[in-house]
Amino acid sequence: MASAAQLAIMQQTALVESTLHRIVGHRGVAGYVVMSKEGSVMRAVGFEDNRDMVKKYATRMFQFTQLAHSVVRTLDFDDELTFLRMRWRHREIILAPDSNREYILLVVHDKITEAEDLVRKAQAQSMAAEKVGGAGGQDGGASGGGALEKGGQGGGINAGMGDGEAEEEDT
Repeated sequence: MASAAQLAIMQQTALVESTLHRIVGHRGVAGYVVMSKEGSVMRAVGFEDNRDMVKKYATRMFQFTQLAHSVVRTLDFDDELTFLRMRWRHREIILAPDSNREYILLVVHDKITEAEDLVRKAQAQSMAAEKVGGAGGQDGGASGGGALEKGGQGGGINAGMGDGEAEEEDT
């Protein structure tokens, strides 16, 4: 029979496992890495089983986490780094050190969806057709290239996809 402490550890482990399984189940998640406080990889899931990519993310993001923690402590000694989110055009990285700073969870999320990918491909084809046919060519307006072109400037079909612009987020 398991003691109360062993039972608590088993329940906590099951909770962590279910949370990690839920994270991987989200659309666009490329993978996650659990690192020790020394930066060694304890577990990695995803990344198409590319160990070099896992090592690259773990090494660089561990160093970045240490630097971010130092900055937070320099600004306010009583404060702690609890969550760090970096976003750019196609990717998002989330770093979450645990409260005891024993582990660091790194989640890599590819933000581009299949629909966005199709729009981008159509946009590229439209631009290529306009270059070949010229601005006044037969295909210039009939293909819908005008709407897609406007989308690349922040409106139309591509609105909100973050084409070259930083996305703002309410906190």
